[in-house]
Amino acid sequence: MEDGTYLGGGAVGLLNLSVTSTSGLVAEIAKRWSTGGGGGAWANADESKATLRVQVTQDPPGQEDVIRTRLMEIQAKLETEAAGANATCSGWLQNPTDPTRSWSVFLPLTISDHMYARWIFRLESRAGGRTTTKVADLIAATVQGKNPGEADWVLPEQVLFAVNDVGAFYRSTTIDGQRYAEGGRGQYGGGNPRSQAEILLHELAHLFVGIDMMPASMRTVSFLHDFAEEGSDRNQRANRMLLDQKCGTLIRTFPQR
Repeated sequence: MEDGTYLGGGAVGLLNLSVTSTSGLVAEIAKRWSTGGGGGAWANADESKATLRVQVTQDPPGQEDVIRTRLMEIQAKLETEAAGANATCSGWLQNPTDPTRSWSVFLPLTISDHMYARWIFRLESRAGGRTTTKVADLIAATVQGKNPGEADWVLPEQVLFAVNDVGAFYRSTTIDGQRYAEGGRGQYGGGNPRSQAEILLHELAHLFVGIDMMPASMRTVSFLHDFAEEGSDRNQRANRMLLDQKCGTLIRTFPQR
């Protein structure tokens, strides 16, 4: 991915949103974490096989309230859109084969049961017998899942998705001072309500219309594993275009500053 571009989250397996408790819901998440790099949205295609690690943030806990506020705003806007004649985003964010896999079921539950978090994301790579770790400031967020070959969840068990404390959700620049891309159509810089809404809606799309849970006949409106092809960001770009097509109008109702 080009410098300054923030990425959304990753792929998710089967999700049973008819479960009405936090522990039961999370237990049904992501039966697998794609070995093609779809589990996390990597900083660039060359890092698609790095291992994602999360670290407790030391920043003031009040920052997490921003996630809750933005989720509540998204829910309100989806409700308004669904009641109107042009329910493009709200209609898309509900799985056609299981109506319980829907924003209208998920958002109230995830807000009330606090099934989101903020962490510092790091990428761990192994080469020549050595392990190196770096801050993953080009990853904006990820859904729950597992790294390839590992049994443990990447995130705490009660969390469905998390945003990166040092990514574009909170920051306008990368660690080295480069501004996140502001080209429109899915690139809204960082650290502002519009980019935050786009990041969270990206995660919701993986949860409800991810390619693993959609009928084969509906591939054109399915969210792909962000980096299922090693060395390629084609799926990430396709996801950004699809999200803009379905939810761009709603996203652009959020201020960018």
